[in-house]
Amino acid sequence: MNPSEIHTWVKPASLESWENGPPKSVKLDVLGHLVSYHLMEDGRPPVEMDKSGHTLVTNPLFEAFKSATDATNPDRIVVYSAFPSSNQAILDVRHFNLHITRN
Repeated sequence: MNPSEIHTWVKPASLESWENGPPKSVKLDVLGHLVSYHLMEDGRPPVEMDKSGHTLVTNPLFEAFKSATDATNPDRIVVYSAFPSSNQAILDVRHFNLHITRN
């Protein structure tokens, strides 16, 4: 996805090809899991990386809070991409992770 590289983004044919194909981008993989995790249910606790740096785990120090506005204000996520050339890859990986969380 780096414009200076010869390779261009090719959407993997399936979730299996994303998971088992050539080395995948950890950043894209984590982003997909992070967005899917938070969009599955409102009010989910924050997550952090485990020691491997490849897996998200819930933060054990987080203490949930409830307020009168929790039920009326659903969680929202904004993904900022400084490189428009990455937008399609982000959408494709997000699609795979959405599939994981809903099955």
